[in-house]
Amino acid sequence: WVAPGAAAIPSSRGRAARVAVRTGDARETARFAIPLAGRPRARDREWSPWIAAEAPLAGFALRYRVVPRSAVVRRERVGPFVVDLVARDFAHVDPAGEGGAEVAAQGVLLVRDGDALAAPPGARTSYPPGTRDHEIGADVVVLVPGGRPALIAAGGIYGYGTLLVAEGGRVAATSLERSDPNLRFHPITNDDARFHAARTLPIGGRVDRTLLAEPGAYAIGQRVFDTRTLAVRPLPEDSTVASAYEAVPIGVSPDGRGVVRHGERGESSTSEARTPVLVVGDLEAGTTYTLPIDRARMRYVDVPSLDPAWLQHHFEWRRGDDGAHRLAERASFVPLPHRGAVDRSSSAFPVYRVVGASAALADVVADEAARALGGERLPPAGYGEVARVRVGERTLAVHHYDAGGTVELRGEGWPDVPPLIERAARAVDAVLATGRHDALFTAAPR
Repeated sequence: WVAPGAAAIPSSRGRAARVAVRTGDARETARFAIPLAGRPRARDREWSPWIAAEAPLAGFALRYRVVPRSAVVRRERVGPFVVDLVARDFAHVDPAGEGGAEVAAQGVLLVRDGDALAAPPGARTSYPPGTRDHEIGADVVVLVPGGRPALIAAGGIYGYGTLLVAEGGRVAATSLERSDPNLRFHPITNDDARFHAARTLPIGGRVDRTLLAEPGAYAIGQRVFDTRTLAVRPLPEDSTVASAYEAVPIGVSPDGRGVVRHGERGESSTSEARTPVLVVGDLEAGTTYTLPIDRARMRYVDVPSLDPAWLQHHFEWRRGDDGAHRLAERASFVPLPHRGAVDRSSSAFPVYRVVGASAALADVVADEAARALGGERLPPAGYGEVARVRVGERTLAVHHYDAGGTVELRGEGWPDVPPLIERAARAVDAVLATGRHDALFTAAPR
């Protein structure tokens, strides 16, 4: 197993460089002494022999070479496109927010069509003398699978996400959306499992060949991109509706025309005073219509809780006289059970959160977490705490916040804490599903 890495040489004192390698939660896995001169020599530009780790950490080895900061350290080809990486550093990233890790390079990608830079329409093609190539590259590059070589580049001179398609000896460039290195690709789907499992952020430092591997339509900002046809269409907007969150599609009509997103109506700066709605955009007609969300009956708590399963439970698609499908509220439905959600945006500090709850529910969370984990409930010890749960050497804290009626279960960032949070969350959700504690939820969650 070979892992790439990069580090700057900070000085020319002429001492041997020392490198420490860490994996997982280990403080230090291996140490190496690199016989590097104060000023790199010509032979340092070539790969060194493998150097064994200092005893007693056997089994690890390292080799190195020295490259200028402006040098290309990786080259990939996609049809006529050449994508070069000028790296600054390597790091672990967690694109799915669920504890998984990818080794990603932090640097700049140069996208070229043969020897010429494939620039989007209107981009500068001439630069001041002395400007280096790596200053005009892209931050992320995503492969679009299919019969024609196609890439999506964003960042750098591609300040707008740009679709590059090679066909007939030419490269066509189409602007997608204003973007940055955090450009997200949300699949437009009614499949709840795919909706939750999909990775939405590209991996930096290389051509991301798996993000769009499943053919279909994806929402990229305010655009819809179909990998099957390479068509780019705008998502219709409703000027009377705003959203406090990124408008992620949570459903699509059977004919593929209607895309459903969340929105809010109202002038108040507080979300509980605004009216939540569903906005359906017709991609063919370029029009929109809205449907209200009943906060209490539909157990609406916040935007992240909306997904295809929630949509299909409360709404259905009906074919109109014109043959088009329109979304409508179901004539009847059984209210969904109350439940919380685990926030995995930080893999080291997961939080189980129940929204729209009274302070009394915090006691339920503390008791059930202690019971499920075989722990002990303790009095609160910190600001805003309701209780603490001690499990072996670890301590989890239960908080209640009046704003939004939120109960949270959280712990310090030890490697064994995330599994504890997950187990406690499953146990509390199972108790909430019985309905015994429905009275501890507010009638209209904020």
